[in-house]
Amino acid sequence: MPASHTALYSHVIFSTKNRANYITPDLRDRLHQYIGGIIRRADGNLIAAGGAADHMHLLVRLHPRTALADVLRLVKANSSEVDP
Repeated sequence: MPASHTALYSHVIFSTKNRANYITPDLRDRLHQYIGGIIRRADGNLIAAGGAADHMHLLVRLHPRTALADVLRLVKANSSEVDP
């Protein structure tokens, strides 16, 4: 039986509440690291992160058994806890 390989990449974009400018330059790197940790605990990898003060772009790779919606729920719920 041949081996199989699955690579699921997703480009995710989400905004801050009311599109407010919460993602300041001094917070951005720590926020990206924190979100990367959330994704790793969900059996995924944060490949790239970027965005602006009012929104984020994430390129993530997830394991096939991991639902993107579940990971995003964790990211959005927990990323608001990062202190400036």
